[in-house]
Amino acid sequence: MPPQISDDEVSDTGSAASETSEKPIVTTEKESKIVKEETVMTDGINDNADEKGDEGEDEDISDIGEDEYVVEKITNHMVDEDGTLKFEVKWEGYEKKSDRTWEPEENLSTANKILNEYLDSIGGKEPLLSAWKEKKALAEEKKGKKRARASTTGDANGSAKKGRKSGHPASGTPPVATKQAEFKPPSGSWEEDVVGIDACEGPEGAVIVYLTWKGGQKTQHPTAQVYKRCPQRMLKFYESHLVFRKNDDADDS
Repeated sequence: MPPQISDDEVSDTGSAASETSEKPIVTTEKESKIVKEETVMTDGINDNADEKGDEGEDEDISDIGEDEYVVEKITNHMVDEDGTLKFEVKWEGYEKKSDRTWEPEENLSTANKILNEYLDSIGGKEPLLSAWKEKKALAEEKKGKKRARASTTGDANGSAKKGRKSGHPASGTPPVATKQAEFKPPSGSWEEDVVGIDACEGPEGAVIVYLTWKGGQKTQHPTAQVYKRCPQRMLKFYESHLVFRKNDDADDS
């Protein structure tokens, strides 16, 4: 048990405590400078923190660049010739139809929600690509058939023309027309005297027409003369050599 403190000791201790508490705190000039420097440094750190905060806000704002656009909706789609699926995009803030652009799927990575909603509305992406592949295969098949028909028709026409050329008397040596020099076509119309037109040949602007007459004579004349003397015979000749085709071009479109 500690010894008890007497009244005199209590009064001495109280007076000493009061003297200590009443003694003012003196700050030396050096200590004052240190306090001031610490205050200045603290204020500088706070200012830098504020500036960095402002810069962070500016950076957040500048993240949305002036050249970046926002997809408002997708209005249409198409499959390019190389099989790339593209979407017609209406951009937010641009109301003119001429401002819409066709974009591939990879350019719409920031608008996945809008893209998926559009694909759901048209039944998905795979059916579109499958339909495009089928249409392309059908078009290639039709082109192949056209080429085959064209080559067959060309061979037939070529052989027919060769037959007419080789079989025509005017191609003989000497030509029959020179042997029968005594025959002269009548003046006026030849419609009733010409039996038929056998062939036409020659370069453009100098085409020669081969005629067969009632008496079996064979002659050759420039097209201008035949057009003038027997235009109906010439028209029938053209009609007999017309080639009619089905509407394949309409089906392709």
